[in-house]
Amino acid sequence: MLKVDRPAMAFYPGTELNNDPTSWCGPNPAMVHAMLKLVGFRLTETFAGPSVLPTSTRMIFHAWK
Repeated sequence: MLKVDRPAMAFYPGTELNNDPTSWCGPNPAMVHAMLKLVGFRLTETFAGPSVLPTSTRMIFHAWK
């Protein structure tokens, strides 16, 4: 999913993702950037995550209006 260039999001119903009932979806970086730009951020950057650091499991983004 992370290697897909188009905005995409995986759906995790129930407790499918790490037995966590609150994690329903997993967006790829392209999806997060698209959503941030849609709500008015003009500049976005992937600060951390698997696409930046292979050992990282969480993505962190910076966005500027």
